[in-house]
Amino acid sequence: MPRLPAHILVETNCRGHSVAAVTGSRGILCLDTPLLPTEAEIWKKKLLDKSRTISYIIQMDASPDRAFAAAHLASVFEGQPPTLLAHQQTTDAMKTLQDSFKNSPLLAALEASSYGLDPMSLRWPRPAMAFNGSMTLHWNPATVILRHAPSTTPGACWVHLPDEEILFLGDSVSVSLPPLLHEGRFDAWLETLALLRRAPFKDCRLFCSHGGWIDAEAVTKFANFLRAAQRKAAAIREKSDPQKDIVLASQSLLEFFTFPAERKDFLSRRLQIGLRVLWEREHAPAPVERAGSG
Repeated sequence: MPRLPAHILVETNCRGHSVAAVTGSRGILCLDTPLLPTEAEIWKKKLLDKSRTISYIIQMDASPDRAFAAAHLASVFEGQPPTLLAHQQTTDAMKTLQDSFKNSPLLAALEASSYGLDPMSLRWPRPAMAFNGSMTLHWNPATVILRHAPSTTPGACWVHLPDEEILFLGDSVSVSLPPLLHEGRFDAWLETLALLRRAPFKDCRLFCSHGGWIDAEAVTKFANFLRAAQRKAAAIREKSDPQKDIVLASQSLLEFFTFPAERKDFLSRRLQIGLRVLWEREHAPAPVERAGSG
C-alpha cells in the first residue's frame, strides 16, 4: 500500500467494496460507504476521529449494491445523514432502480445477497446533488475532481486528486469481483479505460473498489476481460438456447479475477446471470403496436 497524505484514508478490509475518504476544511468527503451496516458504523467512528462532520458521500455509480449501502445511512447516522452526490445519470437511474430489481434474477448476483442481506428490505435513497461532465470541490488541502467515466453503469464516475496524483476508479476496473454485465456497453467502457494512458491520469496511483491499489498491468488484464466478455456475449446472442454456452463462458471469464475458492460458485453465478440478462434483452419480443398507431 502506498504511503498516503494524512488527509486521505482508505479502507480495504470491508466485505463488499472498499471505501475511501478525504478530510478537509469542509469536513469529510466519503467515496461510497461500506456494504454491511456494522462495517459502516466502524468506518463512521474512524472518520469522526479525524473530523467533526461527514459532509458528502459520493455515489460512484448506480449499482444496486452501492444503493443498498447508501440506504443504511439513516440508521448509521443520527439525525440528518450526509448528502449523497453523484453523476446526473446515476441520480436519474436511482429513481427507478429498486422497482426494476423487484423479482429480478439479478438480485441473486448482488454482493449484498451473497452476504445474506436482503437488498429489497430498505428504501434506496437518491443523491441530492448531481453533476454532468465534471465537478470540482475545493476541499482544502485537497482539490477533488469528479469526472464522468461510463463503465459499469452509464453514470459511473472517477474521483481525481490531481495534487496527490491519486485516482479512485470505483468499479471501472475490478480485480477480485466480476462486474455485473447487464448494463454492459463494452465499447464505451474500453474508451473510458483508454483515458488512463493519457494526461492527467497516466501518472496517477490507481485505487479500485474491488482490488484496492492496482497498477497498469491490472488495468490491461481487466481490459482484456472486457474484450473477452464482449466476444462471448456477441456469440451467445446468436444462440436460441444459450444456457450451456453461458456456463462455459462464465467459467472462462473467471480466470481474469483473483478470489477465495469459496467464492467461486457465487462469482460464476454472477457472470451467468449478467450474460443471461444481456441475451434476454437481445431476444425480447418487439413491442406490439396499438391499433391506429403509425
